[in-house]
Amino acid sequence: MKRQLRALLLTAVLSVCLFLTAGCGSADPGETERIPDAEETSAPETEAPDAETDGTETENKEAMNNADNKTPEKSWPRAEEKPFNRLSVTYSSEGPAKLTVSYTVFGKVREDVFYLEAGEDAVFSALIEPYLKGQIAQTPKILSAEPLRKGDAEPIITAFTTEEIPVYAKDVLYLEGSRYKVGIKLSWGGGISEIWDRDNPVEGLGNLCNNCDTGRLIQQSYYGTGANGEYTPGEFNGSVWSYNPVQGGNKYNQPSRIIDVQVGEDSVTVKAQPGDWSTRDFLTPSYMENTYTVSEDWIRIDNRFVDFSGWDNPPRSQEIPAFYTVSWLDAFVRYAGSSSWTGDALTWERSLPFWGDASVHDRCVFPLESGQSETWCAWVNEAADYGIGLYVPGADILLAGRHAYNGSKDPADGATNYVAPLETFAITSYRPVVYSSLITTGSVSAIRATFAENRDFTDNAFLASGSGRKLTADYRTLDFSSPVAMAAFKDPVNNTTASFDEAEGAVCLTADTGFDPYIGIGYGASSPVLDAEDFGTVRITYKIPEENWDAEYGAELFLCAGDTWEPTAGRSVRVTGLPADGEWHTAEIPLTGDFWKGDIHLIRFDFFQCHIFIGPVLGSIPGQRNPFVHQYVAFLK
Repeated sequence: MKRQLRALLLTAVLSVCLFLTAGCGSADPGETERIPDAEETSAPETEAPDAETDGTETENKEAMNNADNKTPEKSWPRAEEKPFNRLSVTYSSEGPAKLTVSYTVFGKVREDVFYLEAGEDAVFSALIEPYLKGQIAQTPKILSAEPLRKGDAEPIITAFTTEEIPVYAKDVLYLEGSRYKVGIKLSWGGGISEIWDRDNPVEGLGNLCNNCDTGRLIQQSYYGTGANGEYTPGEFNGSVWSYNPVQGGNKYNQPSRIIDVQVGEDSVTVKAQPGDWSTRDFLTPSYMENTYTVSEDWIRIDNRFVDFSGWDNPPRSQEIPAFYTVSWLDAFVRYAGSSSWTGDALTWERSLPFWGDASVHDRCVFPLESGQSETWCAWVNEAADYGIGLYVPGADILLAGRHAYNGSKDPADGATNYVAPLETFAITSYRPVVYSSLITTGSVSAIRATFAENRDFTDNAFLASGSGRKLTADYRTLDFSSPVAMAAFKDPVNNTTASFDEAEGAVCLTADTGFDPYIGIGYGASSPVLDAEDFGTVRITYKIPEENWDAEYGAELFLCAGDTWEPTAGRSVRVTGLPADGEWHTAEIPLTGDFWKGDIHLIRFDFFQCHIFIGPVLGSIPGQRNPFVHQYVAFLK
């Protein structure tokens, strides 16, 4: 019988982002709700108490049971009996844990589940679920504290206290400095929904952020597993979506939950339990925390995320963070060179398309040069020379685009601009994701100067430790001897698994079935942009295992350049006679045809019925134009 090809599980590093949803809300930017002092806060809203129970009967029954020794109660610390809307526990735990507490609001018993990180004499604080409604609780009680990992000891709780704090805002909490007013939307998980610049010189321009829906904030967002037996993904934009904790909430505009709020003189810290973007009625087992600080020249955001799901999540391109602006800011500007902080020329993108359109997605992806540290970008109105900039040290890629561009200054408009610095990593349960970003406004030169002056405000060690920017963004020479280079693969993909084996130090392309296997290589992500007329040859170094059925194979490369954006019949080149002998070989393939001109977008590699290892590169070919040099090193798991 014909030998079957060994199939590999597909591990895909995807670049995903929040898309747009209908049903945009509106807000009056003229209304402000300042942070009140505790004595200024009005009394909380009240509701008619439930006449059926006040919780006393339940406690009496529990006391009788304990007296009869029928159901011994765990001896947890008890909090003082007084009205409260915030509770705190002091605990020690060798691993992550789950805490369940109960309390009564208007006589009705509620239960809240919270997550605790490992720690010694750690303190965890949380607001009651109806905090933003101004409601007050009574009869606090710890019901359980249990480890999330098998084998860990039960947490030890040494103190349990409660307090009543002001309801700082029921919707948007404003943090104000001498220049900036920052709107922190507590009702949407504490993401930034407003940035006002008192030095703004543009008439009729107010809030610079788009806040049309729960996806349109400056906010944290992360991507993880698909269906895994415990998690069932939803659908978005015509595709099955992955696990996606989003600070603002989900695509149905169901909000995330505020866990805690702490207000300082020039900063606000907010902790939230985010919703899952594609599913209803699901608060993810994770926490997002943001500390916002304002100064005269900038707004700083310290981000922290911890997942408690315990799920195995694959590496994904993560938004750090998602960033939306008003449509009026029509041009995207960044530094694309390798001489950081020298005043070198900037790169402008003046007509970016919608980043969610697969046919033009390559035009929205901007890899950063290896070793580059000037990783800021800005959305500006070029005519007015005014805009808003974002700086995230350690980012590897910038993903940017415009949706339904109409030049509107209305923050609630459906049209918006977007950028997300990207870094590839996997959500690892119980391991915090920590990074910081800086925002400023003004002319392009002023934005750049502010970031240059504050270039060392953080080292973003978490991002630097997992940086994928070991692969240069210059795709004239692709080096696939590192797993980070797999980011160069992109759609279209058919019947193909691409994976990496540390032992081989190589990429392995495996035909999942014998029918038409292929995979794309996204040359549109190269910086600098590559011109087809500069390249007359592609060199592929490969190895085909002897175990394959046939003694030799052929391959076809569909060339997408200029006005050819997708693989097209008749616009390809072929190579034949590739031996399946388990040895390394190099094929030189001429790139010909009158269609091979203009900017290079994509090459689709059709490798037919074989496992191909693509490996070490030989030298250039004398007398020819610059060849592509592919160091595909492939392997079988």
